[in-house]
Amino acid sequence: MLIAAAAASLAAFLRWESRIAHPIVQIALFRNRAFAAITLAGVLMYLVSFSVLLIVPYFFVRYTALPLPLAGALLATGFAAMAAVSPGAGWLVGRIAAERIAPLGALVTGLGLFLIGEWQPDTPPQFMLFALALQGLGMGLFQVAYMEIVMAASPLAYRGVAGSLSMLTRTIGVVTAAAGLTLAFQALQGAASAQGAGEAQAFLSAFRNLFHVVGIAAALTGTMVAWARRRPR
Repeated sequence: MLIAAAAASLAAFLRWESRIAHPIVQIALFRNRAFAAITLAGVLMYLVSFSVLLIVPYFFVRYTALPLPLAGALLATGFAAMAAVSPGAGWLVGRIAAERIAPLGALVTGLGLFLIGEWQPDTPPQFMLFALALQGLGMGLFQVAYMEIVMAASPLAYRGVAGSLSMLTRTIGVVTAAAGLTLAFQALQGAASAQGAGEAQAFLSAFRNLFHVVGIAAALTGTMVAWARRRPR
């Protein structure tokens, strides 16, 4: 019922915005293939990247012998890498088209997520750090390029709304991930259990499969952005 109400509200909002002279959101922007693609890519990238905060803490606490301070420090690696690369990403965007940086960031993020799926309880912390840093590095590149593309595609009078739109994609991605990835993980874990796997084996199987899927999804998102950039508008 809530999903139906949300869908109906969204449809009514889009219909209203397309009819008035001064809409809050310029619906016409989404007729631009590249703009629509990068907006969808933003939702998808925030969705897949939230898998780290959603699932990795359970892996650390339940299936590794890492001290909690070390586990917390490792979990923060991705965010530290994201913050560290952002100034450099801004410099790159100023010299290379943001439309080139965004797919690169998505591909790097996908590689990091896929490598997280390779973890085992005895995986060295150095490899964990590398995978998390790679994921954070990619997201740092993507976020800066994504913001630049969205802002540049919007008329000057709507730059504030464009900034809000970029934040909205983050919210949609995170909320969708919290529900969708949890359900997906439970389904994968249940499927492994149904095949006779024990609790630990079922968790690790679901962990591996989920991070492989989100890693591939991030890479495909980068491919989609690159493809949309080359298509005629």
